[in-house]
Amino acid sequence: MKNRFKIISIASVFIFSAVAFSGCGHWYKHKSPEKKAEWIVNEIQDELELNDAQLVKLNHLKDTILTIRKEFKESHKQRHDEFTALLDQATLDQSKLQTMVDTKLEFVGSKSPQVITAAAGFYDSLTAEQQQEIREKWQKRSERHRHYGWH
Repeated sequence: MKNRFKIISIASVFIFSAVAFSGCGHWYKHKSPEKKAEWIVNEIQDELELNDAQLVKLNHLKDTILTIRKEFKESHKQRHDEFTALLDQATLDQSKLQTMVDTKLEFVGSKSPQVITAAAGFYDSLTAEQQQEIREKWQKRSERHRHYGWH
């Protein structure tokens, strides 16, 4: 359980660090996910001064996330139509809704090991200084956004 928590924590730190490095600007909101991901990779590469081996691992992580995202998006219309049909009924079919939620969670659960493995591979390839830079950026981002949410 502890190892799983550590792996999930590392993956979360990396993913949220990638978002923090990206600047989350609105200028790219109409670009494709592939272009957004490439931009984030370039930002991380510049920020951390990655070597070729590290860049390969980062690109592997990007490709893994994009592939899973594409798989998830392909079933979006079906899920949307199913949910719309549930809302058209006089009473909400709780068992059907729970089945929809379970299916979605099952998908995420089945794909998360791939993302975690790719994220850990990249993070573990970083030098101690690069990892420290990620931790510092994560801390700054956390402090900057602490006033949002339920704290």
